[in-house]
Amino acid sequence: MQLQIDENRIPPLPVVATRIMQFDPAGANASSSSMERIISPDQSISAEVLRVANSAYYGRSGTVKTVKDAITLLGLKAVKNLVILITTRTMASKIKGDLLRKHCIEFPIVTALVCIDMAKLAGQPELNEEAFLCGLLHRIGMTIIALEKKSEYADLILRGINEMKSMAELEQSTYGTTSQNVCELVVKKWNLPESIAGAILSQGITPDQVAGASHQVRITSLSIHATRQLLQIPALPEDDARTNAILAHYNMKADVLSHYTQDYFGMLKENPFYQNGVAQG
Repeated sequence: MQLQIDENRIPPLPVVATRIMQFDPAGANASSSSMERIISPDQSISAEVLRVANSAYYGRSGTVKTVKDAITLLGLKAVKNLVILITTRTMASKIKGDLLRKHCIEFPIVTALVCIDMAKLAGQPELNEEAFLCGLLHRIGMTIIALEKKSEYADLILRGINEMKSMAELEQSTYGTTSQNVCELVVKKWNLPESIAGAILSQGITPDQVAGASHQVRITSLSIHATRQLLQIPALPEDDARTNAILAHYNMKADVLSHYTQDYFGMLKENPFYQNGVAQG
């Protein structure tokens, strides 16, 4: 059952996604026009951006006619996130089965959206764009293993839930590698920004490492915990301990996560980013 994945097995980022990943919405030369020049050569992504801008969620149904106008409406940060979302959705499109889709497609998208909210709660609203990408990409290793192992990997995920074991433990014993190891290959091949790479590679920190972790690591970890609640996936004791340490670090009350209810999830499902990534995934 050994799994041999090297950098050559990691799908490359499309040219548009590579350029968007390096695009700084806060840069001196960043504008709707400069982002349009990156996106417009890819007709599929351009069409998706226009479709989202014209969704009922933004109240502009059918009135946004150009990619530049769509970027202006959605904002540079949101469009950057949307392009990476579209890219990962396309990559994961061959994943079949409700359980794999829940854990490898829906889970990271929900986490990404929760990260935007969690960045504000942590007093770091300026990090919402990076936090979104950290949440979106934190399970990219699982996605790639799912594409390789299919239903066999679904069985492993189910075993982890039923036996309350960590996926890293089960992956290592079954495949001789872990999804975190695969994430490391993705980080290298995609040349991800250091802050995002650090966050997706540091989700196993212990409580005594919380103080020295970055905001991105802590925000992503809290969002993962909230997503478990929303998707009704039980947390391991070590996950609870990590979460409590992060809440304490930010002086957040223990009941802050009670905000993430099924009513909250219902509102989140109306977000076109969720619909784009999950309903069409």
